[in-house]
Amino acid sequence: MSIANSKISFIEKIEKRAKELTTLGFKTFDALHIASAEEGNVNILLTTDDRFLRKSITYGNHLQVKLANPVQWLISIIQAEGETENEANRN
Repeated sequence: MSIANSKISFIEKIEKRAKELTTLGFKTFDALHIASAEEGNVNILLTTDDRFLRKSITYGNHLQVKLANPVQWLISIIQAEGETENEANRN
């Protein structure tokens, strides 16, 4: 896992994708965030906006990026690392 360290320039492709996402009911800035994340090939887009998260679950099959709450995401990462460590200790 690594921390993001690149910038994504706003391009016509992102604008077009954002417009598609607004037709699904995403607000303009949320759609731009998703489109930018998709263009940047990010693994996960973290947000504390519960409405945005619910909408992403509803339309998840239309998205090329996963959205998650940062606290819940961190808990899942810590748990997964703990399980991996436990398995390694058993072997």
